Amino acid sequence: KNAGVIHDVPELEILKNNVKRNMHALYNDRIYKMDKDFTSRKKIRILVIGNSFARDWANVLLESKYCNKIEISYVSDIYECKDIRSRLDKALTIYITESNEVPSNLNLIKVIDHFNINMEKTWIVGTKNFGKNNGIIYNKRFKLGYCDQRIEMREGYLEENKMMKAKWKDRYIDLIDLIIDQNGKVPVFTPDCKFISQDCSHFTHAGAKYFARLTEN
Repeated sequence: KNAGVIHDVPELEILKNNVKRNMHALYNDRIYKMDKDFTSRKKIRILVIGNSFARDWANVLLESKYCNKIEISYVSDIYECKDIRSRLDKALTIYITESNEVPSNLNLIKVIDHFNINMEKTWIVGTKNFGKNNGIIYNKRFKLGYCDQRIEMREGYLEENKMMKAKWKDRYIDLIDLIIDQNGKVPVFTPDCKFISQDCSHFTHAGAKYFARLTEN
């Protein structure tokens, strides 16, 4: 009845008296409402194409200092979008995610060629991962250094990131490079001790805000 929440979890911004089922998925999926053509001539028109990782990136943009200056149009399946040509032409910037699976199985080169996407205004958003299970992190909540924990990514993600970076070069947004340390580990928490991801793959509200600050610099 209470989505399994028996006490407050500040690290996930969860309060037991204010719980919604699938609350974190709802944050990621709010971008579906932006699946429409551009309407503003005054704002910076941004087209975001791809899966749940693309919706993550849209949330990062909406948490950034530019949120009031941009209009986002979102496309999940580019082949099913009936007005894709209009959106591609109107967009000042295009962001595409290749895949959230490892290894990637979407041939973006064919997509780009098929739709004649202008790569001079297009960026490929990189993959990301924050371990296998947040439970092993949360179980240490009473230990010293809890909020400073770092973890290795799931197998394959680092290799996939390197391949994608080599493939897309300066058109690639390397999210992992922003946070990985010399030991190959990434943080689990934001600087104010909020989980970056609730499922080790997608951004929490706090995680999106954190990466918005990182990518603004």
